[in-house]
Amino acid sequence: MEVLEELNIFSESLQDYIIPASRKVFAILVLLKMVPSIQALARHKFNDSHLPIDCNRDETGCKVVLMSDQNNDAVLNGFREDKKWERIANAKKFYDQQWQFLAPVFRPEMSDLDYTLYECTPLPFTSWDSEPKKGGFSRVYQSLIHPEHQLVLPTEVNPPNFRPSIAVKQMHTKRDYTIERDVLAVVRQIRDDHLIKVVAAFTQGNMFYLLFKWADGGDLEEFWSTSGHSSSKLTETKILWSLRQMKGLVGAIEKLHYFNEGSLNIRHGDIKPQNIVRFKKSDGWGVLQIADMGLGKVHDRPTHLRPTDKGPMSGTDRYKSPEAETLTKNRTSRADDMWSLGCTFLEFVIWLLYGYEECEKFNSSFKESYFVVESIPQPRRSKSLRPDDSMWIKAGSVRLQDAVKDYVDLIEPVIVPESPNSRLKHRAKAKEFLEELERICKEAEKPGNTYLYRIPSIETGSGHGANEGGLRPSGAALNDVWDNIIDNVFPNRVFRGANPWDFIPKQPTTSKLCSRCSSMDLWHSGFYTNDNLSELKERSGSCDLCGLLYDCAIRLGDKNQSNVRFYRDGSSFKRHLDEPPVLSIVAIPAPARSTAIPLGIQRGFPILPFAGSEAQFHLLREWIKVCDEHGCILEAQKRLPTRLIDVGDGQNPTILRLDSSETRESTKYIALSHRWGDPAVHRAFCTFRSNIKELETKIDFNALPQTFKDAVTVTRKLGVRYLWIDSLCIIQEDEEDWKSESKRMEDVFSSAYCTIAASSANGTHDGFLKRRPSRKCVRIQRNLEAPFYVCDAIDNFRSDVELGDLNKRGWVFQERALSCRSIYFTKSQVYWECGRGVHCETLTKLSNLKSSFLADPNFPKSAFGYYKGMRIRFFQTLYEQYSKLDFTHPSDRSVGMSGLEERLARTYETRGGYGILEKFLHRSLLWQNRNRTPMRKIKFTPDRKVPTWSWMAVDGPIEYMNVPFDGADWSGDIQSPFRKMSNAGGSNIGCDKKLVAVARTFTLPAGANREVVFDLTMQVEIQRLYCVVIGTEKAKPSASQKHYVLLIAPIQQSEQFSEFERVGVAILKRKEILFDGSGLIVYIV
Repeated sequence: MEVLEELNIFSESLQDYIIPASRKVFAILVLLKMVPSIQALARHKFNDSHLPIDCNRDETGCKVVLMSDQNNDAVLNGFREDKKWERIANAKKFYDQQWQFLAPVFRPEMSDLDYTLYECTPLPFTSWDSEPKKGGFSRVYQSLIHPEHQLVLPTEVNPPNFRPSIAVKQMHTKRDYTIERDVLAVVRQIRDDHLIKVVAAFTQGNMFYLLFKWADGGDLEEFWSTSGHSSSKLTETKILWSLRQMKGLVGAIEKLHYFNEGSLNIRHGDIKPQNIVRFKKSDGWGVLQIADMGLGKVHDRPTHLRPTDKGPMSGTDRYKSPEAETLTKNRTSRADDMWSLGCTFLEFVIWLLYGYEECEKFNSSFKESYFVVESIPQPRRSKSLRPDDSMWIKAGSVRLQDAVKDYVDLIEPVIVPESPNSRLKHRAKAKEFLEELERICKEAEKPGNTYLYRIPSIETGSGHGANEGGLRPSGAALNDVWDNIIDNVFPNRVFRGANPWDFIPKQPTTSKLCSRCSSMDLWHSGFYTNDNLSELKERSGSCDLCGLLYDCAIRLGDKNQSNVRFYRDGSSFKRHLDEPPVLSIVAIPAPARSTAIPLGIQRGFPILPFAGSEAQFHLLREWIKVCDEHGCILEAQKRLPTRLIDVGDGQNPTILRLDSSETRESTKYIALSHRWGDPAVHRAFCTFRSNIKELETKIDFNALPQTFKDAVTVTRKLGVRYLWIDSLCIIQEDEEDWKSESKRMEDVFSSAYCTIAASSANGTHDGFLKRRPSRKCVRIQRNLEAPFYVCDAIDNFRSDVELGDLNKRGWVFQERALSCRSIYFTKSQVYWECGRGVHCETLTKLSNLKSSFLADPNFPKSAFGYYKGMRIRFFQTLYEQYSKLDFTHPSDRSVGMSGLEERLARTYETRGGYGILEKFLHRSLLWQNRNRTPMRKIKFTPDRKVPTWSWMAVDGPIEYMNVPFDGADWSGDIQSPFRKMSNAGGSNIGCDKKLVAVARTFTLPAGANREVVFDLTMQVEIQRLYCVVIGTEKAKPSASQKHYVLLIAPIQQSEQFSEFERVGVAILKRKEILFDGSGLIVYIV
């Protein structure tokens, strides 16, 4: 009200007039600089509700008129009293300015559903897609709506400035608009999470619009096609989600069909996968909703009492019912919805069981509708599903049992009552269908149920897992979850032979079992144990399985629990179905005359082969043979190291030599990845300039430290002639040789026939072919059933390898990524890793998306199967992981992954170095101190100095600033330091270590430190700092617009003031940065 006070016209009555009802009128007058006119308008009670006005000129002069309520002309007397409005120019300005305040606010009240807007009325959309989705009756645009202009969708859980995404459906004709609007007006009164709700309906001139919340998960068919689902990944969670969603959809249809029994009912008229949309949720696959009511009808009488429908009978032919094909009165009923829904659910189940590819095959098997009509005269003509359709249903029934089988068996009699399976004499009504689905879901949702069935992963011909080839779904996350994959193709190959028992270690004899354990139906779907812990402890003395379960419960910290449960999930037991296995179920080749156990149980070794035994080496050779067959190693890549150790041809096992020749008998060699260990305990065995000639003549096997001896043994057992070990193949204490060979690390490991990792060795004298801890194992055999084993779950690649001491070394990260395939000798077992996943010595197979990138034999090409955001996240994750690792000499941080950087830059077709990729220069520079504790500045020799804009200049873990993908405009205030490099590559050679940038001064208000992360110290004199804008938030420029910046400080020792060093990063608001002038051109060094 300061404006009124300044004009000396303020009064409480005038304030009471403006604030509740005339804000818009007042704002218009402020813009026109005609605020005193508010007094006359107030006297005659002209307020916001009377807008808009129009003006014209007649013989009496300028005339202001209402565009809506023509009968309330008296409110315009305020314009007539005030002489300023006699000028047509002032009235025209009012007319023009008013529209910006008249964008509609869409409200949830039923009376506010239908809006009629003037052609000049602005729409409250902040963005609008130019490419719509087109349908037969409409176009649908995705747009963002200003949050203050819609009160229908909830906003309380959304962040500030959140703009809801809206589907704007533009209708072609008024008739189509009116039909769907009337149906949606009724649907809006129904409370159901599976029915789409209209936000608003409005007309503007000759255009007709419906507004809905945007379905961010697309339609049902899009979900099927992009979910990457296949039967090998089917879980209880997915089955239960699918059943619940189908139940919810039937429940929604039931509410439409019986909206007001005896008064009103609604039929949808065009149910199909494309008209069922999905809204994402953070805790699962989301919620399905029935949408597109364009062919819906609201009726007040049953079908048989209605006259012929006046409109054309339409809808998708594929999902039309048999009655729709033969009706003469152009009437459709609620039963037609049930037919369409049943057909849609049939496709749903095919997708659930077999995946989208099989769903497409099913759909392409016929071009018209689902039914066939027999060519016989009426009234004996009958309708039935096409033979192929019934075949799919029967195939599903054979394959499944319990929950999904009951559902599959329900589909045909629901939609075709003439079928022999139906207990009904009419097509099932929504209520009847819903009752059956509620029964199925209720049974399936019981805790620890034996009703919800998981399809076991069955043996396939490839044995290569599910992650081969093809473009990954764009929504895939870079997750780090390890999955156990049932794969019995490879175990059968290992056991195959004239006498497979030669390669199977001696297994435990039959164990002692209590009456409970000996009679358990372990193979029943949903099986679990439920025991009182004290009773389990008591039985453990006389029952080996109870003892194993008790020991497992105590190990997992359940000693204070009164009851413990173990759920069987495939070939393992879990404490909870979403947690890793705690016990494994293992089978071996079935003896003659025994009954085979289920296919979904993993074949393997209950007790591991002895370390260094022939059984173990047989397994390693089989791993290599299988990998050779699927081509992980590429001969064309081979570039041999300068030196290799010749392990001999077996004639004299104690004699080896260092081979420095350029021509060798074979190009195959093994590379060893190992820890040197504490020098006080592990004496180094190395090549020096002083002994190289001696080692080129002979290396005494018995003089080697144990880790090297074991590496030689493995190399010979795998039939390979040469071995590479860093301490012997690189001349130690020779700077020139180290520089030369460190640049060849990419070739050394990528060209190796195989890499062996001494994960269990603490140093060179420890060895890795040593005894492993014994595995607790219970043998169970009942009657003629083949024996199987319940054992401790020891398949843990994350703990044994990724979190092991060896993999904490910085150099090893590159060795793993660049190796085509690796064998890890850990303290618990041996693991094999190649482009097709991880195999365990137990013969289990493991899969992990994040690790699959590092295991890619053509690293990092597999990342290019993903969308741009994932490729960015991939290289960021690599650098974040590497930054956590240790180096004996911290200055090696900048060269410890030089080979990996070269490979990344070539694959990404860009230049780069020092942990920065030019293609993603801005994001690369926005690294930050992960732990928020001071990092350590690394000391380099002058010839190896690393610039401060690189995270390789400091010691400590990093992470990248969270800048939303496609959420920032990148600044032109920096110049690439790689511009002088001619070709794509990750070499630091040719890189300009000076980053040219525009520096600006800034202010940092008190309390803003949460947006600032410093590198080396938390105590920095803010007034000394400058900032370099790297990116700006994509938003309308405002004082609070975010800017992503580097923080830099002048180098005091520098002769030129223009040399700066990086000290951190920050997110600053526009108002905090001084943009006056061109800024200061500086070098960040």
